[in-house]
Amino acid sequence: MDLESTDILLMSKDCKPIRAHQAIIAARSPKIREMIISTPSQSLVRLDDINYEQLKIIIELMYTNKCTLPSNLTSDDVENLKHVLIDYGVELSEEQTTL
Repeated sequence: MDLESTDILLMSKDCKPIRAHQAIIAARSPKIREMIISTPSQSLVRLDDINYEQLKIIIELMYTNKCTLPSNLTSDDVENLKHVLIDYGVELSEEQTTL
């Protein structure tokens, strides 16, 4: 990712940031799009219900339509991640229907 061209900072609940491109993030998540619209002067979006590891996976999915799950994820972690994806409206492609 070209960090110089990023225009939004996503902050996980454990206060670890990830820089991203607003247009991509807004296009992939209706919930984050609403957060951006409600505070247009802010370039920081706090995601108080997503931890950093989940956020990294979600961002990878938003950008590439694929994700690499760390081998240390438990089945509970995967289920929680699925719920977060549903809550944020991030759709999986046909190939990604199973996390």
